[in-house]
Amino acid sequence: MARILIPEDYGIMGMIAIIIALATALSQGGFADALIQRKEAKDIDFNTAFVFNILVAIILYLSIFLCSRHISNFYNEPRLIKVTKVVSINILFSAFTVVQRTRKQKMLDFKTISIINFLSFLVSGITGISFAIYGFGYWSLIFQALMENTMKLAGFWIFTSWYPKFRFNYSVFKNMFSFGSKLLMISVTNKIFNNIIHVLIGKYYTAKELGFFYNGKKFQEIPVSTITTIVQTVLFPALSSINDNKVKLKKGYRLSIQFYSLVIFPLMILLFILAEDIVIILLTEKWRGSIIFLKIFAMIGMFQPLIMAYNNNLKVLGKGSLLLTFNLIEKGIYVLLILIVLKKGAIYLASIQLFLSAIMFIVLMITLSIVMNYKIREQISDIGKSLLSAVIMGLL
Repeated sequence: MARILIPEDYGIMGMIAIIIALATALSQGGFADALIQRKEAKDIDFNTAFVFNILVAIILYLSIFLCSRHISNFYNEPRLIKVTKVVSINILFSAFTVVQRTRKQKMLDFKTISIINFLSFLVSGITGISFAIYGFGYWSLIFQALMENTMKLAGFWIFTSWYPKFRFNYSVFKNMFSFGSKLLMISVTNKIFNNIIHVLIGKYYTAKELGFFYNGKKFQEIPVSTITTIVQTVLFPALSSINDNKVKLKKGYRLSIQFYSLVIFPLMILLFILAEDIVIILLTEKWRGSIIFLKIFAMIGMFQPLIMAYNNNLKVLGKGSLLLTFNLIEKGIYVLLILIVLKKGAIYLASIQLFLSAIMFIVLMITLSIVMNYKIREQISDIGKSLLSAVIMGLL
């Protein structure tokens, strides 16, 4: 699609990415993780989570719909009025899907999840390209997102035997929220700070530069998010089922780190080395401005899956409070660094993420060596071999 569309089209989507991401996280309330973390979730647990998700999603959708003109005025971009109203429908689709998907995860039915995700990606991709060919511009990206979430909504409702009874139990809600609220805060702060650069570039620079940033990041996100989503979808419920057996837990966790290292390191190094060829050949010369961002995010991509794995293990161990503390400290440093480099350009803003990813990785390594006796030398051994092989491959 990027060969057909222009950078400004992606910039329009990037401007509202933070709003949709934040609203989606809030509507889910951390209940998906809370349900998975429970060894025996009952029907009332799923119903309570479902009712909460839907009610919050409706409130958020209406709020965003009514604020669409203010969002447009903030960016001084009139096209965002209609775009915001339409794109925010995805919040409702996501809320109606989350409990059904969570049940499949708890049942370890990853085959069905994979089929639904693949078909959704395929059909939405065809939809987006078709609209782009017929000259719909940035609306092609919007229709693609809507189609993907529509397909997921239909898929999970068709292939899930459970249907909500719209019952709500306050005691259940309170119990799940005590765990889920910490993960919700982590998710919300991550969504804000992962997308805040979109807001800043859209506000202080141009839609074209935001388009370069957005697509450079997207090239890295596609392989990284695909791999981490598949692994984490399987890993979190699997490890949660053995969280009282520290020996098995550590063994399973080490295998996940070794797998990530083996797959991600060579992939990201190749992405860094071939960044210019990838952008020019696949996207054409008009996207040359994305090359530097792709290189920066390729380096970030070496840390992200490992950080997610570390975070996942802390969640399994019930260390939500500790994880939240780390998250808030990281975001505080992030804000300070943004204020320092804001006027220097989008490249500096992207570089901040690389610096913080490296720091967070080191902090989590030390933390895991303490809370689950996963010694630093063991971690270096699990990661180092793949990293060394990938670097040699890159040099050759």
